[in-house]
Amino acid sequence: PDNHKLLPNIGEMFESVGMCEQACSAYSRCGQAKRAVDTCVSLNQWDLAVDLSRAHKLKETDGLLAKYAAHLLEKEKVWDAIELFKKANHFLDAAKHLFTIAAEEAKTRINPSRVKKLYVLGGILVEQYKKMEKKTNMEKGVKKSDDLTLTGLLNDSNFTSAAHTQVIDNA
Repeated sequence: PDNHKLLPNIGEMFESVGMCEQACSAYSRCGQAKRAVDTCVSLNQWDLAVDLSRAHKLKETDGLLAKYAAHLLEKEKVWDAIELFKKANHFLDAAKHLFTIAAEEAKTRINPSRVKKLYVLGGILVEQYKKMEKKTNMEKGVKKSDDLTLTGLLNDSNFTSAAHTQVIDNA
């Protein structure tokens, strides 16, 4: 049953043999969400770690996301990193990588229709970001008469980066 005193021991046993999902389930059922996320990280189950971190509203979700994205990019799994950013609602980061891929492919001039599709997908991600910001501002109580875009720009920590501003402007 949940919160049983043997659940942490069971979780350790599953972790020791690499059974990540079962270990995480045991740790989560006994209220040790942080330990479940740490298990996922140690067993390189990054997607599960991000999902658990978000589900349990742990504070280090963004740090974990950044580590996982860096891990994917280091292994040249750009598409997996883009998908991770999309799942985590980091639409601007996903769009930035899409625009980079599109620019590289545009130089080769091998498949112009694919390049267009990549740019369109990047633009769609920027629009999803704008919708998310608008929704967030509405939930925070920003009045419709206020300029939501300007309010979002002023309040958003992402706009300390010129790269994010450029992604939105060029979309």
